[in-house]
Amino acid sequence: MYKGIYLNNAGTSFPKPPVCGDSLNKAFQWAPSESWEAIEAVTSEVKQAFKIPESHQMFFTNSCTAGINILLNSMAWTHNDCIISSGMEHYACSGVISSLVQNLGVVHKVVTYRNDDIFCLAEFEKFLSENTVKLVVCCHGGNLTGDVFPLAKIVEKAHAHGALVLADFAQTAGVIPIDVTEFGVDLCAFTGHKGLLGPLGTGIISINSKVPLARAPASCDFTRKTCQSELSFCDIGSLNIPATIALGSSIRWLKQEFPKGTGIHTKQVYDILLEGLKELPLKLFHAHNDKEKLPIISFVPKNSSPQSIARQLSSKGFHIGFGELCAPLAHKSLATEGTGLIRVSPSIFNTEQEIIGFVEALSAAIA
Repeated sequence: MYKGIYLNNAGTSFPKPPVCGDSLNKAFQWAPSESWEAIEAVTSEVKQAFKIPESHQMFFTNSCTAGINILLNSMAWTHNDCIISSGMEHYACSGVISSLVQNLGVVHKVVTYRNDDIFCLAEFEKFLSENTVKLVVCCHGGNLTGDVFPLAKIVEKAHAHGALVLADFAQTAGVIPIDVTEFGVDLCAFTGHKGLLGPLGTGIISINSKVPLARAPASCDFTRKTCQSELSFCDIGSLNIPATIALGSSIRWLKQEFPKGTGIHTKQVYDILLEGLKELPLKLFHAHNDKEKLPIISFVPKNSSPQSIARQLSSKGFHIGFGELCAPLAHKSLATEGTGLIRVSPSIFNTEQEIIGFVEALSAAIA
């Protein structure tokens, strides 16, 4: 039984709702042929939860990172095609883009990130007008700052210039409402183990069937239906049926208990955390839009290394994120390259007293 205080939900959520473990154990007892109906139900629930349009094909993957790799590497790229991204992208996106730049001659433009302007739309439009932009890649939520990006505006401007949009919903799914149809994104990826409170090793991708891909159509037999698709389960690998069924149980639980997402229910502990951190000698990184933000705050101690402070906090039973946290591009935007930072991300399961205790422990560690 875990006895620490878990504050790294932007990394992976903990604890999970009991229904997640219960359905996982139950699904392990089923033969694969008995699971198809449950998988079909999960597919339907995911499409409803995120309002994924009928024009999209949806697939389960073993992670959001794997899904983004599949999507980016499945597109047809030519020399000097341009990708525009935000300055807060996870390595799941920026790493693949770097590979495309090095190996295929793709051009990568990064929209400047600032606290007061997280995605400069004027600079974005300049990039769109000056380049042959094939794809815009943008995280819906920043995994270091908790910023929520203006996805609808980004999609509108990108489409006006004939560019496709890939959205990374890893940090926002389950935390704030997502409407794929309303956003109008062409490709998107989700993870199951963060805000959706599902098991590790689960992910979802969705792609508009009109998006041109480089792969030849593949045929596979899944859920007793023959699918003709340019993006096949065969390429993704064997589906983790028990984990996917457990993810479906968590999504149903969230829909019942938190129909508008968990984010609004973490506001009180977030506010206590932010006010407490403001009193300490820290360089803070957090969202400044009070209308829409995620429960994530990062910081760098002004007089100590993040690693030494993180170790002290860990010894006191606090589980937090620290280091580069798989986001080198974001660290470049925040000017924290080489030093890293400490990230705190509470959830619906944290209490006010736990947050107060964390601030007190941090204050003692940096004293």
